[in-house]
Amino acid sequence: MRKSKKPLTRSDVDGSSAGESLPTCRAETPYAICGFVYTAAKHGVDIMTVIRDALLGRAWIPPDPAPV
Repeated sequence: MRKSKKPLTRSDVDGSSAGESLPTCRAETPYAICGFVYTAAKHGVDIMTVIRDALLGRAWIPPDPAPV
Protein backbone atom coordinates (compact mmCIF):
# COMPACT_ATOMS: atom_id res chain seq x y z
CA MET A 1 0.00 0.00 0.00
CA ARG A 2 1.35 3.42 -0.93
CA LYS A 3 1.54 5.94 1.89
CA SER A 4 2.51 8.89 -0.31
CA LYS A 5 -0.19 11.21 -1.67
CA LYS A 6 1.80 12.16 -4.79
CA PRO A 7 0.55 10.82 -8.15
CA LEU A 8 2.18 7.78 -9.70
CA THR A 9 4.95 8.46 -12.21
CA ARG A 10 6.46 6.30 -14.91
CA SER A 11 9.44 5.45 -12.70
CA ASP A 12 7.06 4.28 -9.96
CA VAL A 13 5.41 1.90 -12.39
CA ASP A 14 8.27 0.42 -14.41
CA GLY A 15 11.29 1.18 -12.25
CA SER A 16 13.04 3.44 -14.75
CA SER A 17 14.73 6.66 -13.74
CA ALA A 18 15.20 9.95 -15.55
CA GLY A 19 17.46 9.60 -18.58
CA GLU A 20 17.20 5.83 -18.68
CA SER A 21 16.12 4.51 -22.06
CA LEU A 22 13.51 1.80 -22.54
CA PRO A 23 14.74 -1.75 -23.05
CA THR A 24 15.18 -2.73 -26.69
CA CYS A 25 12.52 -5.41 -26.58
CA ARG A 26 9.83 -2.88 -25.68
CA ALA A 27 10.81 -0.54 -28.51
CA GLU A 28 11.03 -3.25 -31.19
CA THR A 29 7.95 -5.30 -30.29
CA PRO A 30 5.35 -3.11 -32.08
CA TYR A 31 7.45 -3.19 -35.26
CA ALA A 32 7.75 -6.97 -35.11
CA ILE A 33 3.97 -7.31 -34.72
CA CYS A 34 3.34 -4.92 -37.61
CA GLY A 35 5.80 -6.77 -39.82
CA PHE A 36 4.16 -10.09 -38.98
CA VAL A 37 0.67 -8.77 -39.78
CA TYR A 38 1.72 -6.97 -42.99
CA THR A 39 3.52 -10.08 -44.27
CA ALA A 40 0.44 -12.21 -43.65
CA ALA A 41 -1.77 -9.66 -45.42
CA LYS A 42 0.64 -9.59 -48.37
CA HIS A 43 0.12 -13.36 -48.68
CA GLY A 44 -3.66 -12.91 -48.70
CA VAL A 45 -4.35 -14.18 -45.19
CA ASP A 46 -7.10 -12.54 -43.11
CA ILE A 47 -5.41 -10.23 -40.59
CA MET A 48 -7.84 -10.86 -37.74
CA THR A 49 -7.43 -14.63 -38.16
CA VAL A 50 -3.64 -14.26 -38.05
CA ILE A 51 -3.79 -12.18 -34.86
CA ARG A 52 -6.27 -14.54 -33.18
CA ASP A 53 -4.26 -17.63 -34.11
CA ALA A 54 -1.02 -16.01 -32.88
CA LEU A 55 -2.64 -15.24 -29.52
CA LEU A 56 -3.80 -18.85 -29.31
CA GLY A 57 -0.28 -20.14 -29.97
CA ARG A 58 -0.76 -21.08 -33.61
CA ALA A 59 1.40 -18.45 -35.30
CA TRP A 60 1.12 -18.15 -39.09
CA ILE A 61 4.24 -19.02 -41.05
CA PRO A 62 4.70 -17.85 -44.64
CA PRO A 63 4.98 -20.60 -47.26
CA ASP A 64 8.40 -21.64 -48.52
CA PRO A 65 9.44 -19.80 -51.69
CA ALA A 66 9.00 -21.70 -54.94
CA PRO A 67 12.14 -23.49 -56.12
CA VAL A 68 13.95 -21.80 -58.97
